[in-house]
Amino acid sequence: MLSDTCSPWPLVTPFAANKQRKGCAKLRRVPLTEVAVQWLREYVNNERPKAKGAKDYQHVFLTCQGVPYQAKGISFLVSRYLKQSGLRARGGSHILRHSVATHMLQNGADIRAIQLMLGHSELSSMQIYTRVQDPVLKRVHAETHPARVAAEKDKSDSS
Repeated sequence: MLSDTCSPWPLVTPFAANKQRKGCAKLRRVPLTEVAVQWLREYVNNERPKAKGAKDYQHVFLTCQGVPYQAKGISFLVSRYLKQSGLRARGGSHILRHSVATHMLQNGADIRAIQLMLGHSELSSMQIYTRVQDPVLKRVHAETHPARVAAEKDKSDSS
C-alpha cells in the first residue's frame, strides 16, 4: 500500500503476508526520484483504476488476478527477469535491495541513511555492505588521510 503518492517520500507498508514475520511489520519511507513520482502518478491516476480488483484493494500493484502481490510473487518475477536478462546474478528481489544499498554506499551515502531506508534496526546488520566497501575504503583512506593531506599542503606551500 502506498500513501500520498504525490510525495517524493511515500509511506510504504510491508506485504500483508510478511506482517507476522519478525521485523517485517515496519513502515518505511522510500525515496523516489521526481521521474519515478511522475510515473507512479500516471499509473495510479490512469492505469490502476482499470485493473481487475482495483476497487477491492488499496494496494498499488495487483497481479493479473486482481489481488495484491505477495513477497514470493515479486521475488519470483525478479528471478525470472534476471534469467531473461542474461545476467549471471541469481536471486530474487533481495539482490536488487542489496545492489542498490551497495552502490549507494560506494557513491558516498551515509550508512545510517541506508540503514533507515532498508529498515534495519541494528547497525550490525549492515556489516555485509561494509565488507564490499574495502577497496573503496582503502582509496578514500589513501586520498584523505591527514598525514597525506598535510604533506601535500606543505608541498604546495613551499612551491
